[in-house]
Amino acid sequence: MTRHTVLVGLSVLLLAITARVALHFELRDYVLYRVPLVDAEDYVEWAARAARGEPEVDDVYYKAPLYPWVLSLGMRVLGVAVDTAYVVNALLGLLGVVLVGVWTRRVFGPRAGVGAAALAAVYGPMLYFEAQALPPPLAIVLSLGVLLAVTSGAVLPSWRATVLAGVCTGLLILTRPSFAVWLPVAAVWLAWRTRARAWRRALVLVLACFAVVAPVTLRNAVRGGTFVPVSANGGINFYLGNNAEAARTSALRPGLEWEELVRRVPDAERAGRARWDRWFARQAWSWVRDEPIAFLSGLATKTLQYLNTHEIDRNLDVRGFRAHSFALRAAPRYAWLAPWLLVGVVAAWRRGGAGRLAVGLMLASTAATVLFFVSERYRLDALAVTLPLGVAGFAATVSSLRGHTGALPRRAALALVVTSALLAFPNWAGIRTLQPAHATSLEGVATYAEGRNVEAIVLLRRAVLQQPDDADAHYQLATALRRQNRFDEALDAFETAARLVPGNPKPHAGAGLVLRQLGRPRDALERYERALREDPRNALLLFETAELYEELGQPGEAAARYRSVLDTGADAALVAEVQRRLQRLR
Repeated sequence: MTRHTVLVGLSVLLLAITARVALHFELRDYVLYRVPLVDAEDYVEWAARAARGEPEVDDVYYKAPLYPWVLSLGMRVLGVAVDTAYVVNALLGLLGVVLVGVWTRRVFGPRAGVGAAALAAVYGPMLYFEAQALPPPLAIVLSLGVLLAVTSGAVLPSWRATVLAGVCTGLLILTRPSFAVWLPVAAVWLAWRTRARAWRRALVLVLACFAVVAPVTLRNAVRGGTFVPVSANGGINFYLGNNAEAARTSALRPGLEWEELVRRVPDAERAGRARWDRWFARQAWSWVRDEPIAFLSGLATKTLQYLNTHEIDRNLDVRGFRAHSFALRAAPRYAWLAPWLLVGVVAAWRRGGAGRLAVGLMLASTAATVLFFVSERYRLDALAVTLPLGVAGFAATVSSLRGHTGALPRRAALALVVTSALLAFPNWAGIRTLQPAHATSLEGVATYAEGRNVEAIVLLRRAVLQQPDDADAHYQLATALRRQNRFDEALDAFETAARLVPGNPKPHAGAGLVLRQLGRPRDALERYERALREDPRNALLLFETAELYEELGQPGEAAARYRSVLDTGADAALVAEVQRRLQRLR
């Protein structure tokens, strides 16, 4: 390695460090950076429990477990805080930058390696997901580890690299189970490349992968009593992107509308996460069988979404982060890669060897994402191959235009660039309007979670003006108003939320609580009864309804509701209080 190569590498690494430090200082006062929401909140809480040595949930894993385990190791050293996740993610991001450069250099040469590493150092989606407690930074590092180990296993006489490739693949599946599609592609490529005793190399790769995943599968079988290879969320994710309302359900985030979806699950299918998840899988496959044309049309639409430069958010809104960070606003995005990807695919295929492995893995990643639903978070999973292919495609296009020997014909290169651009930039299927901005609503929710009710009210009022049909924004606004004793305003907001999601019990229960505080117990009772019609086994609703019957002088009805609480499997503290109340009524 020459001195020049070392200096260039250190310069790229310094650029990557600078970008991450700048991002942290820009975002440290942003509420959605301080307060993790949705999946990020789950991962931080899971990691915190593991760091404190608390027992795991006695059921199958609902999410893939490796990322929270890695976070928990960081928390044991740096402390139980969301900032630890950002430190861990930044370190993983720096390692990813180095590995992107090494892998691209191996396939496309030194210049492409430097270009890919430099782009990765400041790549916007990479920085954005490092600023959340989510698995993409770990998945990127492990996917690059798979690529490097598989290609090394094809040329080295020792089998260690092949074993390492299998281990990395197993760890990758424990981070993001959809990466299971990489295993057959890597095994076939390895068998094709090694030729002599090819099947043995492929078998070692597969067995090493299974050996890593097997303990989690066994643990799920013991704790959950059923076969779940990694996590019990594949069925619900498949359903979200494959049903008659997929355009709506694939954009849902946890909240009132999500609860409406989950409430469709019959009581008999709620006994454990695996049964719950499989019920959704059956609903999706039933729709696929009944509506095969609609299913294929949906796959075509999702393919266009995947290839388009529009960034489809799921749980958070990148625009809120960009508004608080110049680094994110100025950073390169997927639009920088998209026009060159088809040229990169052709150039990589012509090179053979590792180039064809990259193409195969890119196609596998695309298929795995399109089969479920598209989001920027899942598209980033394939960064280990899309970023090198994009850089290689740009270099190949320049070579073609200059007429270099061995380059693609100029017309062919330009045709591929135009085709990529036509797939990437127009608003196919209206995907740029699939999901409106909801950063303000999320900022209000996070501000409310911090206990800053007055500021939360301001943000949530702005959110309901921006999105009048956002039931969650109205519900959170109502809750914040109630905490400030602004009962009439809170009641109006609960009423609006109830109209938007009439089958959800929470707005009715919220309105009932406000009416109790306003001294209107009969009106409150009517609201609680409406909530119970939607959720008749809700122990807390039954308890509060019983309290209202007591307050209204109807001890018989109160006792009946208290006894109903005992049939719901309520926690021990609530059961003890119910028994005390029943004894008093007797």
